Amino acid sequence: MELVEFSCESEPVSYVALSLCWGPPSKHPIQTLPENIAGYRDAVEVVRDLGLSYIWIDSLCIIQDNNDDWEREAALMTQVYREALCTICALSSNDGDGGCRVNGSNEEVKLLRYVDLDLGEYRIRLVEDQASMDMLNWDLEYGDDDFKIEPWGNNPLRTRGRAFQERELSVRAVHFSKHTLLWECLEMKGSTEIPYGVTRGRDESLMEPKQTSSSDAGAADRDQWYGKVEDYTSRFLTYESDKLVAFAGYAQHFRREVLGGGIYLAGLWKEHFPGCLLWKHLSHDVQ
Repeated sequence: MELVEFSCESEPVSYVALSLCWGPPSKHPIQTLPENIAGYRDAVEVVRDLGLSYIWIDSLCIIQDNNDDWEREAALMTQVYREALCTICALSSNDGDGGCRVNGSNEEVKLLRYVDLDLGEYRIRLVEDQASMDMLNWDLEYGDDDFKIEPWGNNPLRTRGRAFQERELSVRAVHFSKHTLLWECLEMKGSTEIPYGVTRGRDESLMEPKQTSSSDAGAADRDQWYGKVEDYTSRFLTYESDKLVAFAGYAQHFRREVLGGGIYLAGLWKEHFPGCLLWKHLSHDVQ
């Protein structure tokens, strides 16, 4: 594996991006030694299996002890992950040592059965039993707290702030957890237990009324934004100073693809003022 530099004038190439935990600050800068690059090695094998030759690994492509390089590359994350053919996500690895592999099992995989009913204003999902519902929810969201085998807490990548936009900006993603393989695109999610996939948008709720007016759509956009902010702010960052930087790529995407414009002000939208503020001025006098 060798580092290849491209410029804006270079011919476009198909590549895969990698999303994984870097590990604690004590491991930085990362050393690519034979005994601690399982995650990189596994990802490279997946890339080769896909018939591709290039992979973006941020911990290797960004100079770790150079703030200027980090800020410059962070501004390009929207482009890096949005234009990747696919993103490989090492869900269960605490750092690059953990790898991107699903633990093998001799047990037969239980396929989940369900039926979706479209009732016009609402859509309803029927499943075989409660256990299947728990498994289905977990498979689609990569670890539900009610599912005891492998809750969110055992998926370290899901708790990292930087990984939020890496998933959200990717048009396709393959997730390696300890016990199953999951995949998703903009229209479908699937897993080892649901190989035929579930056809629905990533941010579409199955039990909410369909939007019918522009005002409803505006409210839905705000709800979607605040939901993403809640998700992001529940995660951990190694450096608090990265809080806005590690979210900026998603904000750019949301402004362009969802809102179709708008003025973004450090995590808030001018169009949402004053409702998005956590304070208000009680007097009408300017002070």
